[in-house]
Amino acid sequence: MKGASKTLFLALSLTLITVVHYTTRTDDPHIYFVHVIFANLYLVPIVFSAYWFGLLGGLLVAAASVILYAPHVILQWPGSAMDRASQAGTMALFLLVGLAAGHLSSMEKRERLRAERAEARSQRRAIATAITTLEQALKVRDSYTRKHSERTATLSMALAKRLGLHEAECEAIWLAALMHDVGKIGVRDDILLKPEQLTDKEMEMVRKHPVIAEQILKPIKGIEPVVAAVRAHHENYDGTGYPLGLKGEQIPFGAQVLAVADTFSALTDDRIYHRHEEVGEALRTMETMAGNKLNPRLFDEFKEMITETVSEVDSQQSYESGTHENRNG
Repeated sequence: MKGASKTLFLALSLTLITVVHYTTRTDDPHIYFVHVIFANLYLVPIVFSAYWFGLLGGLLVAAASVILYAPHVILQWPGSAMDRASQAGTMALFLLVGLAAGHLSSMEKRERLRAERAEARSQRRAIATAITTLEQALKVRDSYTRKHSERTATLSMALAKRLGLHEAECEAIWLAALMHDVGKIGVRDDILLKPEQLTDKEMEMVRKHPVIAEQILKPIKGIEPVVAAVRAHHENYDGTGYPLGLKGEQIPFGAQVLAVADTFSALTDDRIYHRHEEVGEALRTMETMAGNKLNPRLFDEFKEMITETVSEVDSQQSYESGTHENRNG
């Protein structure tokens, strides 16, 4: 049950109990018990509210029950002292139950949250161990791919943060970027390290690496978004990519972020089969890919981020150069 539905249930139950309690006759002993039962039924929404919303929820509904019950007490106040004591005790009971049930519920939720956090920490450690093992295997196999993956991870994380994504989403994108080429472990050395242009058949072998990566990473529990991003990082925005030919928003968002960072890293790195491009040249190349290979909105954000970073570096270098010249002068 969602929060709004819970609130509606509490409001309706308080209303129903109040209406029946006030409209039930008290002069007929045969139905007086209904009046008494409904007076005590206020405890039901109090307990539910405490269970759902903790201490504050229990106290708020208990206070509401006292307010709704109080006019009945005022109307009956001229009655016997025993009746007055009983009614005052009923209102006190509402508050005590709200306090006790709310406190117990809050304690239970804190314990559950503590256990969940401990489990999450344990899971993150297990994931980190698995990722480190895979990264070391990648390092032994192909040092360039490892360095490229680390740089892509840094760029992906920076873009994810700039987009205002939640910490968990940023972390998943970072892990996906770090592991996006782990499937190349399954590609033969003579193909992976070939300095010449690959044949169509060899290219077909290379294009299997996202699926191989998925098979490697899938057994690790708790990283489903990472696996999805790794599998789809070569999908193109216009649907011409691989392995599934996904298009536009069919592509997991993490994979779209990763694709932008991966492309920039690949263009600006020296690789076996081509020279690196300068930052401005790489951004111009990527501009031709916006809308077909890359999500255009993400590219625009990435371009702004890189341009701002380069400007800051240039400004810092100019400042340091001027300071150095002044000292020499």
